[in-house]
Amino acid sequence: MDKKLKILLVNDDGISSPGIVHLAEMAMQLGEVWVAAPSSQCSAMSHCITVRGSLQIRQEDFPVPGVM
Repeated sequence: MDKKLKILLVNDDGISSPGIVHLAEMAMQLGEVWVAAPSSQCSAMSHCITVRGSLQIRQEDFPVPGVM
């Protein structure tokens, strides 16, 4: 049985950063790729939490065909 990996890529540099685009292209060779990233650069936010207000999630077109 030939199973493809399901790969989730995340970053804090933004959905259109060159690094995550390149990584997604390479990961496509290994399996199904999903990307979760902020709409813009958010480095050093790993200690930040959302307590009040809303967290908005939306699907974006990704520049690598086949990546969700």
